[in-house]
Amino acid sequence: SRLLPDTGGTLYRVRASQDYAEEVAHWGEHALNGPAMFPLPDCWALRRGQPHVHRAHHELLPCAHVTTPTTLGATPTYVCVPLIAQGSQLGLLYLSAHDDAFLARMDLVKTAAEQLSMALSSLELQSRLRVQSIREPLTGLFNRRYLEESLARELARCERRGMPLGLMMLDLDHFKRFNDLHGH
Repeated sequence: SRLLPDTGGTLYRVRASQDYAEEVAHWGEHALNGPAMFPLPDCWALRRGQPHVHRAHHELLPCAHVTTPTTLGATPTYVCVPLIAQGSQLGLLYLSAHDDAFLARMDLVKTAAEQLSMALSSLELQSRLRVQSIREPLTGLFNRRYLEESLARELARCERRGMPLGLMMLDLDHFKRFNDLHGH
């Protein structure tokens, strides 16, 4: 809001299914509202992989995710900037205002989009590494590391609440033979 006064902004994140963009953050007052979630093909920036600027008084095709005004007159200016890192579409930065003064700061918008892209990519990588560190890759079951983390957390919770904790562990003989016969 301080960098682009009188401009509304929304950060959309592409869902894991890679078919919808979902709103994750919003600031300021939009001149043209967008939905909380929309299909990726509804945005020209996501289709083309480059910023899409729609200025007032121009006949450029609007994005389908942007709510068009019901009153006669000029469409306010908006910009959709795709968030792309390492060849993957991660999200979209959507900005709108009643005039196009904020377009003078497009270098700042593109720089912010690049930084957001790298941050989102880093968070996604951290999440994947976390899952890989606590799950067995063949079966997808939680591993010993997860047991140790969970057990410490549950012990602390039971201690705080003054409640008992029960733990049961099984050791199955000849389990390899069972896996070989019935699969993992």
